[in-house]
Amino acid sequence: MDALEQKHLLVNDSRIILRGNDLVLISGKDHSKVTSLEDLTKATVSRISIGTPTSVPAGQYAQAALTHLKLWDSLQPKFVLAKDVTAVLNYVETGNADAGFVYHTDAQGSTKVKVIAVVPASSHQPIIYPAAVISTTKNQQAARDFLNYLQSPEAQQVFARYGFKTLVN
Repeated sequence: MDALEQKHLLVNDSRIILRGNDLVLISGKDHSKVTSLEDLTKATVSRISIGTPTSVPAGQYAQAALTHLKLWDSLQPKFVLAKDVTAVLNYVETGNADAGFVYHTDAQGSTKVKVIAVVPASSHQPIIYPAAVISTTKNQQAARDFLNYLQSPEAQQVFARYGFKTLVN
């Protein structure tokens, strides 16, 4: 979205922050090795899955948070890198990782994991989902109508049901 805005490809004043998300630490629903972020440093925790930080946004947030919390260097040998958040979730669901970092919305969609902790929002950049109307669209009014619908109480209830956070623009 930033790149589009820098190239002046967005309709002026149409950009909004639609919703946000949290980065969470998860473990298997029936596992008790991990009860906090600090537990990740224990010898009993051998595998922690994160998205590959060079290509997975959730992995970038996890790296920033763990660096901020001074855990990154000590935990690196335990990392099981994944191609995306779905793979992280799968590793934890199947017991191939003791814990993992995913978005709250992904964790909420699984019956096989539990959220251990919400990673402090102050430890990484905000996780936001912007929306805007593209200036080159041939259907600008329809795009504006859709953007307005996404901000409606009805659409906001759907976002909330799936765990997305309300943010102030």
